[in-house]
Amino acid sequence: MEYRALYERSALDDPELREWMTTFAEWGQQIRIADAVPLKIQAFDDDVVLLSMQDPVGGPPSFTAIAIRHAGTVAYLNLAFERLWDQSTPFGKGTQR
Repeated sequence: MEYRALYERSALDDPELREWMTTFAEWGQQIRIADAVPLKIQAFDDDVVLLSMQDPVGGPPSFTAIAIRHAGTVAYLNLAFERLWDQSTPFGKGTQR
């Protein structure tokens, strides 16, 4: 099983989150840093995508989650993830803000 996660560069400014990222990387999670991540998604075996959309007006932790099983939409969102993944920087001890 493989688990990959993209974080926005601004996540590096949060010491607690950065510590969690380091722990996850030690556990085997592949992590990369992107300048911006426009949409939070979780993809499961090319069958389902979960979109987590935060409500900026509702205050934390206000969000809506949508599970998508439409094959074309799942494929499209997976392509978008791969594009961001390919353009991002691997997270590691030398990762800078």
